[in-house]
Amino acid sequence: MLSEKPWKLEALMRFLLGVVAFMMIGSLALRLLPDPHARLPTLVVNTLTFHLGVLIITGVFVREHGLTWHEAFGWRDWSPRRVVVPALLATAGILPLSWMLAGVSAQVMTSFKTEPVQQATVQALQTSVSSSERAVFGLIAIVCAPVVEEILFRGILYPAIKRLGFPQTALWLTAILFALSHANTMTFLPLVLLALLLTWLYERTGNLLTPILTHATFNLTNFLWLILEQRIRLPIFWPS
Repeated sequence: MLSEKPWKLEALMRFLLGVVAFMMIGSLALRLLPDPHARLPTLVVNTLTFHLGVLIITGVFVREHGLTWHEAFGWRDWSPRRVVVPALLATAGILPLSWMLAGVSAQVMTSFKTEPVQQATVQALQTSVSSSERAVFGLIAIVCAPVVEEILFRGILYPAIKRLGFPQTALWLTAILFALSHANTMTFLPLVLLALLLTWLYERTGNLLTPILTHATFNLTNFLWLILEQRIRLPIFWPS
């Protein structure tokens, strides 16, 4: 079970200001690129500024509370029974539901004369031609994004809001913010569902590694499916 985290409101505010600051730094860095529309440099800059920035300020946040990363996020237990098995089972359950919801969302959008559009990352991967581009996309989707997003939404924001006495608000607000952060209408509902599952896993295990691995496995499956789709024209909905 997830133990109460001693996240202080003042420290949380500083953490969130740091997140915004690194987002602004990333936006400024993109303007300095020779070609701000080039996919690979843009992706690398975004990753280095936002993802690396969140990890840096998380380190500061954790030290402010006198904790180690293992203590802060329950990383003491690496046993497959506590981490790998729940992650694989959760991924197997959530994948078909997320694909179904994405398909329903696409149909509803079409009925309202709105064209369903894939996430920018998926579009970029679909049009990428070099193996280096695909490797970078895969690294970010399968490793960087799950680690950083789970630390941000499940590791820090969810326990902090819950500690204020609003567990249901913490659950739904972090799920909605997680979905909104991907900026895609078609995948909004699947991502809310995924976020609810990831939070439940964190609550049940008290170990952030479980939702991180679930998130990573979810993205890995979609990444491989997307590569297959490019080769043999499979239908694809990639919610995260």
